[in-house]
Amino acid sequence: MLIALLFAIAQASVTPVSANQHQVGPHRFTLPPGYIVRRVTSPDLVERPISAVFDRKGRLFVTESSGSNEPSAVQAKKAPHRVLRLTDTNGDGVFDTRTVFAENLMLPQGITMVGDEVWVGAPPQIIRLIDANDDGIAERREIWHDGGTLTGCMNDLHGPILGPDGMIYWTKGAFAKQTHATVGGNLLTRASHIFRAKRDGSGLESVMTGGMDNPVGLAFSDTGDLFVTCTFVHHPAGGLRDGVLHVIPGGLYGKDHPPIHEPGHLWTSPDLMPVLADLGPAAPCGLAVARSNALGLRNKALSCQFNLRRVQAHTMQPSGSALSATTTDVIVSDFQDFHPTDVVEDADGSLLVVDTGGWYKLCCPSSQMVKAEALGAIYRIEKAGTTPVADSRGMRIDWDSSDKVLAGLLADPRHAVRERAADTMVSRKAITELAEVAQSASIPREARLAAVWALGRLDGNNADVALEMATADHVSDIRLSALRMLAARGGKAGTVSAARLAVADSDPSVRRAAIERLAATRDSRWIAALISALAQASAPSDRAWEHAVVRALVQCGGNPANLKEAWNNNISRRLLLVVMDQSGQMTSIDAAMKLLDKADAKSMAVARWVLSRHAEWDADVATYVARLNDIPSWLDPTLQGRLSSRAEGRSLLAQWLSGSDSKRRYLAIEAIRQSTGLFPNEWVSPLASMLAKNVSAERTGALNLAAVLARRKTLPAAWMESLKAIANNPKEPIADRLLSMVALPPDNSMIADLVPLLHRDRPQQERQLGLEAIARLQPTGTQWDLLAGSLAAASPTDIGKILELFQAKAGVPAGMALVHALEKPEIGSSLSIPAVRTIINAHAPAVRSAADPILARLDPGADGEKKRVAKLITELPAGDARRGHAVFNSAKTACAACHKIGYVGGDAGPDLSRIGQIRSRKDLIEAIVAPSVSFVRSYEPVVVTLASGKPVAGVLKSETDAEVVIQTGPTAIERLERRNVESVTPGLVSLMPSGLEKQITAQELADLVAFLLERR
Repeated sequence: MLIALLFAIAQASVTPVSANQHQVGPHRFTLPPGYIVRRVTSPDLVERPISAVFDRKGRLFVTESSGSNEPSAVQAKKAPHRVLRLTDTNGDGVFDTRTVFAENLMLPQGITMVGDEVWVGAPPQIIRLIDANDDGIAERREIWHDGGTLTGCMNDLHGPILGPDGMIYWTKGAFAKQTHATVGGNLLTRASHIFRAKRDGSGLESVMTGGMDNPVGLAFSDTGDLFVTCTFVHHPAGGLRDGVLHVIPGGLYGKDHPPIHEPGHLWTSPDLMPVLADLGPAAPCGLAVARSNALGLRNKALSCQFNLRRVQAHTMQPSGSALSATTTDVIVSDFQDFHPTDVVEDADGSLLVVDTGGWYKLCCPSSQMVKAEALGAIYRIEKAGTTPVADSRGMRIDWDSSDKVLAGLLADPRHAVRERAADTMVSRKAITELAEVAQSASIPREARLAAVWALGRLDGNNADVALEMATADHVSDIRLSALRMLAARGGKAGTVSAARLAVADSDPSVRRAAIERLAATRDSRWIAALISALAQASAPSDRAWEHAVVRALVQCGGNPANLKEAWNNNISRRLLLVVMDQSGQMTSIDAAMKLLDKADAKSMAVARWVLSRHAEWDADVATYVARLNDIPSWLDPTLQGRLSSRAEGRSLLAQWLSGSDSKRRYLAIEAIRQSTGLFPNEWVSPLASMLAKNVSAERTGALNLAAVLARRKTLPAAWMESLKAIANNPKEPIADRLLSMVALPPDNSMIADLVPLLHRDRPQQERQLGLEAIARLQPTGTQWDLLAGSLAAASPTDIGKILELFQAKAGVPAGMALVHALEKPEIGSSLSIPAVRTIINAHAPAVRSAADPILARLDPGADGEKKRVAKLITELPAGDARRGHAVFNSAKTACAACHKIGYVGGDAGPDLSRIGQIRSRKDLIEAIVAPSVSFVRSYEPVVVTLASGKPVAGVLKSETDAEVVIQTGPTAIERLERRNVESVTPGLVSLMPSGLEKQITAQELADLVAFLLERR
């Protein structure tokens, strides 16, 4: 009774604001005209819902978080989360009772119904929850799948969902290493994937591979097109980041990241597969495809966007053999703590939107600080004045009726009835009746599609025959679905039809599906048919088609004789070159070189890419290049640098360094700078000549090279005189002097010249080089005091690097110099005290005892910090965005050194082009003041400990078996040889400096925040 009363009060607060806006509690929802929204759960039923699914009786199973943001290992041990079963007992659309269906779960990342069972993704496992007596409590649970990994963000697994083919689909997030026994062999992978398997766990295969951080929501169209929402499908830039993908089987998607370059991942082009709909920094979650047209959304994909507080509809249009999409809003809230995580279509066509609330901050925060009090809820979107659908789930239907009667229900306008009829007919193995529906031209499309997919879920030759007949249907969607179902089943059925359709079908998507059917055979006998399809003048030319053909040719074995004949007949040589490369048939550079001679950019790009994949050809490539009169356009410093691993490549670079062509000399310098191999004597003399020249771009290039080489080897003695002359000459350009200082052996006498260059008003490159030069020195006595004093006027981006110089290994004099500097108000008040305390605590007792009273006075503690931030938020004046633009670009804040707006700025920190869409004023202030409270995905700090014991802190940019690449500053990149790396561990301190609010005035901070809020 109390629940009903409280919820009635909540319902009464639904107030229309305008024709398309509704106020529901703190939310002002914006919806399309004619839509209305209401809250259909109370806090007594569910507080922090995540995802949901209906069973056939209309009960809603909801995964619920406990609100924990503890580390993943702690949550795995405690298992504090649960699944609820909600029921609407009176049919008014509002849920009024619940049972706790299952407790003691890891953070749920998806839920689906498989028959009468509830399947939940609880990383790293998919768990079957079984309630045999239907009392609302699962009395049995079984682990169906265990991925074996659990990373800090717990994105190791999302899903599962039940596909229209009867298979179970789920996703693996990046970048933990997993091993799976797939139909194509053992797969060892760190990449992201969509996997699928039969209900008994057999037939596991990867459907998609990607470099994205987190593939989340999965959904299918009624013809079997698969869609997935992903975070970080792009490296953030220009407002791009997350997106919705149309998954082409076997496709390799963004972002370009080292795990997708590991062996075992098929590349069908130098380019990754395209994104269907770009969402920006949306943090997309749940995904659904509407089956009903009650809201005008039939066959549209619906994506929940956690950060942007909205659900969008993506309308599909054919685009070659694939799809394109246009996007519109379904619902948007202006309340900062509205975070939609799932969308579920009810049987009457209304939509349930799951709002998880403000509790979540792990890895993808919309606020830096947890808002446990901001509870979630479930909302229902429907059309005003709509007549309720009678018996929308068919509960009054006699489901024991004959197969003939059930076949008629496949054409029922109620989508839930159609689905139940299909499921029931599958359980009865009603192949004859299903085949009749599939083949009847007079029956509605939806019924025939349901019959095709149902046939595919049945074993046996009769089902194969019916599906093969469907491939000849006059309706393209029937042909398309039948081919996809046959591909999922494997075997030989439908292959002859597929070979015919791949060549001649009028629908490009059917042609691609036919290619995919042949690919599923993994049989080289179909190579000729695949090449015939590729050779047709009417063949599609889009990326999805080209991918499908290349994948099929590789998967079917890439018969060398067929490929050679096709090559000689000049059939799509660009694609054939990829096939030969990916199927291991490239034995020489000849084929690639023939394409390099072609004028079209696509062919050249493929040939250049193939060359880059074959280090064993480097000697031949170097010899080839040496014979050319001009520098080929495809030869860049990266490839040229790799050629230097061979004697022929090193000899070529020596010729270029000594020659008269300035372009060749420049390319040689850049190539050597990017190489990590030998440094032969034949390079020493020409580079020494360049260093001895007067000021020039060429000399600066040689100095840059010397500075890079000095980080990993002792420089030749022949260079020392020129380097010293430049370093000691105050008339030389300061950048050249600094490069020389970095390249020379450490000399403490330099410190007096270097410290003034750390002032925040100096150019960023000068400060970075100055810091690098100082880091190689061993200051003594008063030199430590001089260096500590530089903190007073240092740029916020440099303070962390300066503090690192005072670590315990520097000794007591360094520690005491830092302590004395802390006593100065202009220094002590501008530093992050937790960061300082970390350094001081590692020092000798004398340093710690001297620092303790000072740190106690300066450190407000956690509670004091919260109060300080709250006070700052309250007291900040109104900001001016135009002035804030200047603050953003100023040397004092150095924001632009690390962050892009559009395509301008650095890339050490997250792209801020659309930050105003996902962060409130309060959020931005918290992020500026306390940047280490939480970290944005892909920008988490790490600490690399070298074998020497030296720590290198920064953001991990890439990691391979050969090297670890760390961004340690706005433009500072350190490439660390893997053999010298002892460990890579999570860091606690953001690359973004804390204390920025102490470096600028309150008005400047307010202006900066105003500027960022306008970035939409």
